[in-house]
Amino acid sequence: MIGTVWLGHRTLRTAVPVLYGVSVFLILLVLTPLGSTINGAHSWIKLPGGFSLQPSEFVKVTIILGMAMLLATRVDAGTSSTRTTARSCRRWAWPRCRC
Repeated sequence: MIGTVWLGHRTLRTAVPVLYGVSVFLILLVLTPLGSTINGAHSWIKLPGGFSLQPSEFVKVTIILGMAMLLATRVDAGTSSTRTTARSCRRWAWPRCRC
């Protein structure tokens, strides 16, 4: 959350395809001899210093960011303009609508 605020949504939106590509690469890297089995799951990558990495966690976050990016393109395209918002406020007759 702090990273999103620090980077800004526009920078993050341009980084999402790269992050997705890196995440998919890491998932495929698990299938190579670099992948290791821990507790019966062959879904880890051993790193130097005794660390291990499970790339599926990064894929989850990247998919969420990608879906947010796709949904945000509709907003940036102008589907939620002031005109549409004012029309929907009048239709539902919100008592405190500031349209």
